[in-house]
Amino acid sequence: DMIRMTDIRILPPPGIFPRDTPGWTILHEISRKHDLNWRRLIDQDRRAKIVAARDEAIARIRTELKWSLSRIGTFMGHRHHTTIWHSLTKRDVC
Repeated sequence: DMIRMTDIRILPPPGIFPRDTPGWTILHEISRKHDLNWRRLIDQDRRAKIVAARDEAIARIRTELKWSLSRIGTFMGHRHHTTIWHSLTKRDVC
């Protein structure tokens, strides 16, 4: 089977971010809080409810885990580090 780009964006690369990492814990806490499937947070969906939850997850990961913008971007669906920076500036968390 051929891998499509959309398939790659659904899950972080296997082995890089095991599901027992603190990042996954935060992702699942935010998804439960906002009543969303965790995959919606790393998907490309731009609806306001999902973007707000995604921004909250990004901010928590940055403040609690001190991950780099690139690492957060990879974890959050292979986003560019400037996208993560933009998300953080909306919440004054840079």
